[in-house]
Amino acid sequence: MGRKKIIILIILIISFLLRLVNLNQSFWLDEAAQMIESVRPLKEQFDLAADFHPPLYHILLYFWLKLGTSEIFARLPQVLMGTFSVFLLYKIAGLLKYKSEAFVAALLLAVSPYHIYYSQEVRPYMLFTALSLISSYLFLKQEILFFTLINILLLYTNYFAFFLLLGQLFVAKIFFPNFFFKVLKSQIIAVLFFLPWLPNLFRQLQVGFSGALTGWTDVVSEKVVKVVPLTLAKFIIGKASFDNNLLYALILFPSVLSFAISCWSVRKIKNGRILLAYFLTPFLIIFFISVFFPLVAPQRLIFLLPFFYLIIASNNVVPFKKIYLPKIVVVLLTSLMGLSLYYLNPRFQRENWRQSVEWINKVKKDEPLVVFAFPEPFAPFIWYNRGYLNGIGVARDFRIENKNIPELTNQFSAYDEIYYYNYLSDLTDPDKKVLSVLSSGGFRKVQVKDFPGVGFIYRYEKQPFN
Repeated sequence: MGRKKIIILIILIISFLLRLVNLNQSFWLDEAAQMIESVRPLKEQFDLAADFHPPLYHILLYFWLKLGTSEIFARLPQVLMGTFSVFLLYKIAGLLKYKSEAFVAALLLAVSPYHIYYSQEVRPYMLFTALSLISSYLFLKQEILFFTLINILLLYTNYFAFFLLLGQLFVAKIFFPNFFFKVLKSQIIAVLFFLPWLPNLFRQLQVGFSGALTGWTDVVSEKVVKVVPLTLAKFIIGKASFDNNLLYALILFPSVLSFAISCWSVRKIKNGRILLAYFLTPFLIIFFISVFFPLVAPQRLIFLLPFFYLIIASNNVVPFKKIYLPKIVVVLLTSLMGLSLYYLNPRFQRENWRQSVEWINKVKKDEPLVVFAFPEPFAPFIWYNRGYLNGIGVARDFRIENKNIPELTNQFSAYDEIYYYNYLSDLTDPDKKVLSVLSSGGFRKVQVKDFPGVGFIYRYEKQPFN
């Protein structure tokens, strides 16, 4: 085995091992919803009105979960796809004539805290990232048949695939004019294969923009003014953040500067301009769309993260060679800081619903009621509860109003012990009416427990009449 093969193999082993750390975390809200959807009968895998994704990942996960449903097992395909993404970036770098930089880019992606986080997420993001890289590799090699097939799969994995396809058209038009019409025909064929899913997409859009839950848009997407800086921050340091914004900015600034310098340097050579256009075109289109449709969040742009690192790893222009090693070290150290914070600090890990349900089962006295200020119990509670606890949602219209108080009083009166999840209640019960009903209904707060990501759970017991 040659030296280059040994180096990339070592990087891939590091990548795989880093993605195994903390793999047994509790499923959080989106993951639990995904699990509940994916264990349904196969014919129901196409009923995705409440999930703004196409069906491919749901179908693949459905078959995978036939073999097991534990946290580790469910996340293992994402770990493998994340590791494979590192290898694909290495191969793409080679096609762009970044021979030595290919190892650097692969290493940066291997230790990327953001990439590692979503390599452990039971959601379509890593499948989309891997398919995007395969598509990009085939695009650069101009293998049009397999390129078309992969792009069809891309469109059935994530709607942001349309932005990648537009970026490929732009790059082909500017840099590969003889290949442009083949790419155009290929994209048209891919879109034609996607047309049968359009009615489902319109249904998802109708549900997503129904406005049933005021404030939910701010939870699932970012304001347009925050999209660019927040995406760069997440790309660099991952899920970690700091309450002190100045400290946060100071930590990120050297890496942001390294990226800016790299962008300036790669533009001076053709392959660098191809790389820059391939990254910036989808990014700018998405940024423009987010002005009108607030659907953009950093994790939805993770398919661009490998190209972000390849830009940083570039070293083609002589005047910038002296600062090459310092900029790589800065980015690497910042990544390792973010990775350490993710590994060690529960604040930056997934919501610990599993432990919260275990706690209720451990301390409950009899048959309590578990209450959520939502139309129904949240997906992670349903997943981990498995029907043992009686859980109800009391915000039928996504809002607790005064007219609901008599009904709540009647519901609560039948129980001697009630547990109330404060999760997202600021959206549905900002005036804390549920807690007021409990207090006025003869219940006394006897315990409050805080779980990372989930927040406070209030335990109430009914007081005996004197």
